[in-house]
Amino acid sequence: PTANFINQPILTGCVDFPFFVSNTSVSSSLPITNWDWDFDDGSPLVNGLSTTHVYKYPGIYNVTLVVTDTLGCVGTKVKNNLVNVKAKPVASFYSLDSLSVCGPPLTVNIINSSTSSHPLTNSWLVGGVTYNTLNVSPTFTTSGGFDAQLIVSNTIGCADTVVVPNYVWIGAINASMNIKDTACLGVSTDLMNTSQGGSLFSWD
Repeated sequence: PTANFINQPILTGCVDFPFFVSNTSVSSSLPITNWDWDFDDGSPLVNGLSTTHVYKYPGIYNVTLVVTDTLGCVGTKVKNNLVNVKAKPVASFYSLDSLSVCGPPLTVNIINSSTSSHPLTNSWLVGGVTYNTLNVSPTFTTSGGFDAQLIVSNTIGCADTVVVPNYVWIGAINASMNIKDTACLGVSTDLMNTSQGGSLFSWD
């Protein structure tokens, strides 16, 4: 038999990349009875006329189809370096400014530290306001807690999101905690910090 196959046109993607292949092999005289697919990533062989394989790790992969007819004759088709799987982008940001003050106004410079193997577009939502720039410098004119969210998308269609609730706090700082009403001598007890507006915490 003469082994051959077709595959999806999109050959590059990020981790968890689904890749479709379909058999187009031609038998010589006897029917083909077995189709074994090898996706070059250490996963078990897959048998079938067509299949979708999900790549879980970055790398460049060959795809191989081995067909067998009723007499045990074998045909093989290999497409070298066919699939290119990239790591997913990672969304992240930070600020060197104070993120907690007693009263407005407050301007905060938030720096995008996201990483990706391909160019990124950025979509921010900070304090209810959207931005599409690399970095943002919002000014807060009211008191309260303000969330910060960043969604990054790269040119091969992969995305990641990071959200930090109450990233900026403007107003009074309220110290509070949750603690059980009773505890046993010599037994550790969990304490949960439920304070609002603080950035440094000291327990006594």
